[in-house]
Amino acid sequence: MPEVPTEDESGIETVTDGYFEEEYYIGAEDAGEFLIELGEQFTDDGEITITGEGWELPFAFGEPVKLDIE
Repeated sequence: MPEVPTEDESGIETVTDGYFEEEYYIGAEDAGEFLIELGEQFTDDGEITITGEGWELPFAFGEPVKLDIE
């Protein structure tokens, strides 16, 4: 049985299992800020969290990191 996403007290849904896809169209400045924040998380420790409106996706990672750009 698939794991049910959890929701914390702030109403943020934490997605930890299954398939999740979200598509955004944003300006170059916002995209740059997102990538900088993501890069800072990679250098902090072995886990990153990507967030959106009402959801978050935590990821643990190891070395080497696989990067797919589409």
